[in-house]
Amino acid sequence: MSHEYLYNPSDIPFVEDGFSTGFIVLPGLKLGLQLPPNRYFKFDGIVPEMWSYLRSLPPGMKEYIRKYIGDYRFSTAFNMGFEWFDYVGMFMTVKEVSPRVDLSNLAHESAEIAFRFGFINQLETHLTVLGLRKSLHGLTQHQVGVLAGILVPESQGYSIRKLIEDQDSSTYTSLVSMGLL
Repeated sequence: MSHEYLYNPSDIPFVEDGFSTGFIVLPGLKLGLQLPPNRYFKFDGIVPEMWSYLRSLPPGMKEYIRKYIGDYRFSTAFNMGFEWFDYVGMFMTVKEVSPRVDLSNLAHESAEIAFRFGFINQLETHLTVLGLRKSLHGLTQHQVGVLAGILVPESQGYSIRKLIEDQDSSTYTSLVSMGLL
């Protein structure tokens, strides 16, 4: 990324920094979406080490991220949005852990991005094919992410529920009580 980000970016040149608009495919979900011209997305990939990746970002962007997610060195995945007037840019990255965890993290972060961009109906249709039993409407962004982070790996034969339950028991329990899992 060539641009110097500020704490509250007011002049992000999304295209210059590798963001895309138009038709995109969210990783993990393999969900194709047509973004409106004022929405941008960037996937920085699966990285071997989050701390090194984040240190490579422009200094102001690191500070902006730290402000919202705290000590990100220990994160295994995250997404972040930047707003500039009526424009929104979302980017995500995932730390390499294992195939099942990487897939779960990709699906989780991608589902949260689809949610934030307002593609809840498309996401719901996509996840229904993978075993979603009820509507996503009324769920929080995080609940949608956790649900996708379970359904996608399970659709590919990975067992992930126990790991998710151990990491985020309150969200997992709420999804079970709502009949979503």
